[in-house]
Amino acid sequence: MKTRGLFAGFFSTLAFVVIVLAVLFTIFTLISYWAGPVGG
Repeated sequence: MKTRGLFAGFFSTLAFVVIVLAVLFTIFTLISYWAGPVGG
């Protein structure tokens, strides 16, 4: 049971990190895309 809890915590943390990285990547992509044509 201890190993299962450790696995669950690790997996949820990993999923959270992946989601945060994906959101940051999307935000930076949108900003660079908007700043490209408009700002030159």
